Amino acid sequence: MDPERVPATLAEAEATLAQGDAAPLKDLERSVKRLRSARVTEGLEPEVRQGVQTTFEHAADELVRRGQNPKVLRDLIESELPMRFAARAGVRAAELQFAKGGRIKAFKTIRSLDTRYPTHTQRDQAGTLLAQIGMDLADDTGRYLLIFKYASLAPQVLEYLALEYPTHPETDDALARLAAIYEADRLWGDAIVKHQELVLWAANSPFRSASEASIPRLRLASMKRPDYARDNLLMARDELVRWLASHPTHELRPEVERLLVDARQRLADNDLIVARFYLVVESAAGVRLHALRAEAEARLAGNLDQVAEAEDLLARAIVMPTRVEVEPEIEPGTAPGSEPGSVLQPDGAPRTDVFLEGSGQ
Repeated sequence: MDPERVPATLAEAEATLAQGDAAPLKDLERSVKRLRSARVTEGLEPEVRQGVQTTFEHAADELVRRGQNPKVLRDLIESELPMRFAARAGVRAAELQFAKGGRIKAFKTIRSLDTRYPTHTQRDQAGTLLAQIGMDLADDTGRYLLIFKYASLAPQVLEYLALEYPTHPETDDALARLAAIYEADRLWGDAIVKHQELVLWAANSPFRSASEASIPRLRLASMKRPDYARDNLLMARDELVRWLASHPTHELRPEVERLLVDARQRLADNDLIVARFYLVVESAAGVRLHALRAEAEARLAGNLDQVAEAEDLLARAIVMPTRVEVEPEIEPGTAPGSEPGSVLQPDGAPRTDVFLEGSGQ
């Protein structure tokens, strides 16, 4: 802007502001736009520049309070306003976008505000709006472009809320909803992570106990066969035992008890499968080890069929011939280090005058 035009622009803006709520919004928007340009004009007297800045902030504050154009308000984020004004403008713009159905636009506006002002003063309001956007998308059964589901857009918003606003009061709702979404999509690992994050970040959440119980439940759901991932089975069993010990009267206790029975039966199946293998290869020690473990878990689970099978395997191990492995005799002249190219000395110690091919030495 030409420096000579700045005083007239300033006077016009002050006159608009003097009208209060009676000032037309278009005049207020025009004043903000012109003052924004005047702020960067070179060659202004210090008192004029200060007047422009003060009036600009006042006009921007009024526009945030009364404005209905989200684009104009969103532009204020990049206008070098003090953070308190820019934050209010950004959140107000996002609220208007959300009210007009622009859910992803609203999300992007908040993300832009967070990027420019990571510690802005409107984080509580922004977090609440993010939760509303994410939940609204998650509940939407409609489609866009005839193919894509609006609900598929929810995770990016809820994930952003959980990542950037971990202590916000709405974050536990977001994490619980994300876990449900991922579970419905059979993304077991992602669902477990969301429950773990809820337990970590929301110690006082009403969803915490249910999330703690869901973690071992999802571990069990992710395993198709009992002969694999024994570590996951053990982890799930121990988590269920700890949950029952710390929730003696919780309404989910019957379900968790059933899950514990399932985990113990799967562990028993795991050991029975291995015990049967050792029976085939005639290893009595292997049969005994795994049959005893299977019997212990089966008894705790109350599975009499598994107990009977484990006892049968133990009985067969008792009468199994004991195998004694004899070390092969070393023929004369074949002591360690005697064969051509050996890297061992006759006493078994490494030779220092021979290097392995490709060692670089």
